[in-house]
Amino acid sequence: MNLRSARSVSSENMRRRIMSTVWVWGGALALASALFVACGDSARRASAPPATAPPTTSTTPTTLVVDDAELSAASFGNINLMTPVGDHFVDNVRGHLAQALAY
Repeated sequence: MNLRSARSVSSENMRRRIMSTVWVWGGALALASALFVACGDSARRASAPPATAPPTTSTTPTTLVVDDAELSAASFGNINLMTPVGDHFVDNVRGHLAQALAY
């Protein structure tokens, strides 16, 4: 009588399965952390000013102060009356449609 069947789990087979699982999960974690570091670094680098840029000093203010628009339900018109731009519709509540389209 043979007590070992073809599907029995030996210690060697179990060790191979564990090592295979460790390699798969370890590789996936290494790849995920490499992508995380690479993507995070590029976003930080894109928003930071270059290290060699000289400091800029301005003698005149460059910020334009604009009053807030008084919006109500009537400010939001029919979308069919707005100017189509690609797959969007553009309008300006202050009447500066030409500047909005230029932007």
